[in-house]
Amino acid sequence: EKGKIGINIGTINNTQGNMYTPIDTTLYNYGVIKQGQGAATAYNYGFLGQSATGKAQYVTKIGYNYGIIASTQTGQLTGKQFGKLYNYGIILSGSYSGDSGQSIGGFNTYAENNGIINAGAVGQSISNKARSKEEASNIVNKGTIFTKLSGQKIFGEGMYNASYNYGVISAVAGTSSKTAVGQEITEKGKNNKAYNFGKIIGDNGQKLSSQAGYGSSAYNYGTIETTSKGQYVAGMQADQTFSNDKVYNYGTINAGSGVGQYLEKSGEIYNFGIIKNDGTD
Repeated sequence: EKGKIGINIGTINNTQGNMYTPIDTTLYNYGVIKQGQGAATAYNYGFLGQSATGKAQYVTKIGYNYGIIASTQTGQLTGKQFGKLYNYGIILSGSYSGDSGQSIGGFNTYAENNGIINAGAVGQSISNKARSKEEASNIVNKGTIFTKLSGQKIFGEGMYNASYNYGVISAVAGTSSKTAVGQEITEKGKNNKAYNFGKIIGDNGQKLSSQAGYGSSAYNYGTIETTSKGQYVAGMQADQTFSNDKVYNYGTINAGSGVGQYLEKSGEIYNFGIIKNDGTD
């Protein structure tokens, strides 16, 4: 009911709130909820399972996780304007390519991880249709993200969105046929940016594969340790059109037997820091 507060200290076998159309309520969970929370504002201090909609915590204003969220699809989600997500606990999520530990859409949305996200697919993601700097959204990692696909991903058609890593991103595909990446920008968004001030470990560090003429960029001020490519500018995977994306290294890239910076077709790569590798590339 609108304006009400709900508190769970026991076990709820279904859903707390409404996972389809969250209303203006505030929900607290200190116990176990097997099928998620859906509200304007939600706090989880206990355990949240996945709902029938594939989401564990769905909010229109602010969502906080201090406990454990477990979902094979999406952990925390907000798709409304000015929506915010904060994780201080543990999120286990994502067995499909489009699913995220923290997922934001809409205009002026924000997600911040201060805990642990263990994602089978994407750790944090932005997908919106922002048209200006005033409408842009941000994802920030200050904790640890483990991913088998993408640590931080910006996709869709939104402009001026940004991802920031101040913590650790471990991007290792493992036995999967796909290659994991720490920070990724793809599809038709314009002037999107990725910044690494922390540490990225894994298959690829930063990858840009947005379409021609859209001009996204990635900046490394921290450390990238990779087995394949440290910074990678690629054509769009579907049609291999040319790109004018740019990457900048001001920190350290340790590429092992891989490549420090790789330009596939077109775009620009700049090194103002250190690139170290043990191979011939």
